[in-house]
Amino acid sequence: MLTMPRTRDTAISLILIAAAVLLVFGRSIGYELLNWDDHMNISLNPMLNPPSWEGLAVLWKQPYLKLYAPMAYTAFAFEAWLSGLNIPPGQDFIPDPRVFRAANVLLHLVNSLLVFGILRTLIRSSWPACLGALLFALHPLQVESVGWVTEQRGLLSHAFGLGAALLVLMKEQDRRTTATGPVIAAAIRYAVATLLLVLSLLSKPSAAVVPLMTFVLLVTAGTDWKRATALMLPWLALAFVCIAMAKRIQPDTLNLYLPPLWQRPFIAGDALAFYMFKGLWPAGLCADYGRTPKIVMQHGSAYANWLLPGVLLLGAWFAGRKMSGPAKLLLPATILSIAAVSPLLGLVPFGFQNWSTVADRYVYLAMLGPAIVLTGASATFASRRVIVIPVVILLTGLGMLSFRQVGFWRNDETLFIRALTINPDSGLGHNHMGTLATRNRDFVGAMYHLKKAIAANPAAGQPWNNLGMVLANEERYAEARDHFVKSVSLDPLLPSVYNNLGAISQKLGDFESAVTAYRRALRFNPRLTQTWVNLGLALVHTGRHAESIPCFERAIAIQPDMFMPHRELGVLLDRIGHTNEAIAVYLRAVELGPAPDLHRRLATLYIGLNDPQRAAHQFRETLRLIPGDPEARKGLTRLEKMLAGDVSDIP
Repeated sequence: MLTMPRTRDTAISLILIAAAVLLVFGRSIGYELLNWDDHMNISLNPMLNPPSWEGLAVLWKQPYLKLYAPMAYTAFAFEAWLSGLNIPPGQDFIPDPRVFRAANVLLHLVNSLLVFGILRTLIRSSWPACLGALLFALHPLQVESVGWVTEQRGLLSHAFGLGAALLVLMKEQDRRTTATGPVIAAAIRYAVATLLLVLSLLSKPSAAVVPLMTFVLLVTAGTDWKRATALMLPWLALAFVCIAMAKRIQPDTLNLYLPPLWQRPFIAGDALAFYMFKGLWPAGLCADYGRTPKIVMQHGSAYANWLLPGVLLLGAWFAGRKMSGPAKLLLPATILSIAAVSPLLGLVPFGFQNWSTVADRYVYLAMLGPAIVLTGASATFASRRVIVIPVVILLTGLGMLSFRQVGFWRNDETLFIRALTINPDSGLGHNHMGTLATRNRDFVGAMYHLKKAIAANPAAGQPWNNLGMVLANEERYAEARDHFVKSVSLDPLLPSVYNNLGAISQKLGDFESAVTAYRRALRFNPRLTQTWVNLGLALVHTGRHAESIPCFERAIAIQPDMFMPHRELGVLLDRIGHTNEAIAVYLRAVELGPAPDLHRRLATLYIGLNDPQRAAHQFRETLRLIPGDPEARKGLTRLEKMLAGDVSDIP
């Protein structure tokens, strides 16, 4: 059998990996943004809609949605800018989902190629590394990270983290193979790797696992553990700072149920057993498994599930000590996988545990462990046919399962019907199906799903908020307000709920409460344009005109092309007698949208300024928009008679 040159092997391997990723995941590029945080992070994110340098600066200065990930939002901003290039001037900015979804597929491809680089550095052979990288790329557990646009934050973080690990591995390999290693070049490579780690941490705090993973990779590759420790100590310090910041932004008080310390090892063991089972038998995957700490501890199996990962660790340790060949890779691969998922096992509480401790996306990096084992096994057998044929069959099967799983991420309905099929008690599934039903004005269906969501997770604030919106649509305003108040009491960090509470209070005539609610919402996100407008209107109703003017001006500063704040500011200035200022704002407002009532107001103001020509022009504009408008017709007739019919059309 002829052996192809290494460079050719590598090139073919890269092509195979790219083709496999595009074939399996490529169709997701045409899918929609999902109501599961995609809109909140992109289309409804005031710092990105439309994208601006000012909005990006805000994302670097402060957390957004209880997460400080400015590098990820910088990527979102760039994609938002790209998606807006085809929008004609004057039209509202609507992000193109294809740009964001294509970025997810591209990042997964980059990560798969980086994994190939890491495996090839460990094994120094292209074909085994290619098989391992294909396992990483095609396993169905990876689908959620690619199919969910919001998880681009994780994909980007992993790309930087894997790149950092690969650079350090290559640096150490050069050091071992070169008698007098280039010190300056090695230092530069380590500095670049450290920069990549920082970018990884700024993309998502879960990148704090990268130093531990890189340490395991270094030792596996032959680096002395003392040297590996010295190399990783600065990285561990950076990771510690990141963890401390993340816990400050997301305190334990966000968790609806905090398990006592003695329960947490059992919860972690249950999560590890779950991931092991899904890794070996990737069927029944969905967005919400409902394995909350409380539910896990209600089942006696939680006290035994930890035995499965325990046996795996013990077996891996034994294999590493007593056996040779690929079996020796089992221990470092197992340790690496556990390290990769360790922050999200429940030993330290985190927010998504309100719905489930386990999620497919949490094991994205952990799949590097099985990839290492498969690479080692493939490299060990002298005859490739012995291992290649069954591995190719395995990878083909995984690719087919992933291709099917990708289809469930097409839209909200397919995603959450799938979640409810796998987990009929999914609070997350019922909550989002209720939201979808509300959007389709199916209020009966929405009520059913949202009540089920509350029954599944009564301490979660979001379903109470969504049910309040349904009640508001049915004009049951007092009940809606009670639900918004309940939502706020359960989760005081949801800015959208304060908006809804303000709106419903305004509807009920309680303008003081509305003012308080709107100000709370703006404290979380000061770039909510509509909230500034609503606050201004509520202040007008309380007679605080001087306080309301800056609200409308702030809304205009954030979104200069928005019609409503111009209209309301003009009306307010008109009401308090600031005629010239009102005219200037009215003129800008009618440039932004058709407004016959504002043309009538302008005509009245021009009459008061003894400018009949401009007044007549404004009445004519009113009639152009509403041909039969009696007030405009009457006013124009009166002006024409006054001027003997000689009225110039002067704007």
